[in-house]
Amino acid sequence: MCDTHASRSSPTPCIEFNIIGYNNTSLANSCTTYSAAPSMTWAPLDTAGSFLITGSQYQRLLSFPSPIVKATLSHYESWAASSPYNGELGPNDATKQSTVLFDVVAAALLLPSRGAWFDIVTIDVYVDGEGYTKRGQNEECGGVAEEAVGWKEGGEEALAAYVVDLLVEQ
Repeated sequence: MCDTHASRSSPTPCIEFNIIGYNNTSLANSCTTYSAAPSMTWAPLDTAGSFLITGSQYQRLLSFPSPIVKATLSHYESWAASSPYNGELGPNDATKQSTVLFDVVAAALLLPSRGAWFDIVTIDVYVDGEGYTKRGQNEECGGVAEEAVGWKEGGEEALAAYVVDLLVEQ
């Protein structure tokens, strides 16, 4: 498993754009947030970066005619066409799977049922001067976080089913 915030296929930690921003413009804001918040909840890239809707769940979406589902699928097609994540994940085919759903994972962490999907630990974290998120304490740029360090067995599939149910039963 990767260190905190590492890409899912690399053993080397990486800096998240949400922390560093363009030309380090977000680093000070990130430090303020980490230090001021009593607790944060997140899923590092090695957890959130694997969440896709595929297989029979995705086929269920493709066959559902609602405007919300059609709009959602249109976004997958548009995002996949721009190829932002075609590196380590390979090309994305919007007729077979969603794009990586980072934000869905973040939203799922707000739900009471999150414990059925994720393995969650509470840790001390800080952001160093380069923008790396690390475990440990630092009063200037740190705080406490609940981190989804991985998926429970069957958790990804269960969350995908939950999301698809939400979309088709709306």
